[in-house]
Amino acid sequence: MELLDVINVPLCQQQRIPIKTLIEQLQPTSLDKKLLETHIQSMHLVSLLDEQTIRIRAFKNETYSFQAIYVFQINLKKNDNLILLSTLIHSAFPESTILLFNYKGKQYISGASKRINKLDKTKTVIEDTV
Repeated sequence: MELLDVINVPLCQQQRIPIKTLIEQLQPTSLDKKLLETHIQSMHLVSLLDEQTIRIRAFKNETYSFQAIYVFQINLKKNDNLILLSTLIHSAFPESTILLFNYKGKQYISGASKRINKLDKTKTVIEDTV
């Protein structure tokens, strides 16, 4: 059974996220760029969890902002270095993200808690990745 079916989130029209766009957003080191290019086969936005789709009000205070949660489905070429890969991908997006990885029939899920950057309120900082 697909992990996307199990978590039962409202789906949106799938939007492909090119690796090039991810690299431009992150401006990674050469090692991190190579990791992204050698591990990600494809990446799609599959769900957007916000007030309209899940009927839960957005929340924002001085420390946290939960306006939306993006759910991405990522098909992998390799499944090593998943912790580093997921941290990289989470850091590319300012909103909260859930990553659903697929690799040869195996499925992995990753989430990250983020807080508002104390020095630049327009950015977020990852506190923890699960």
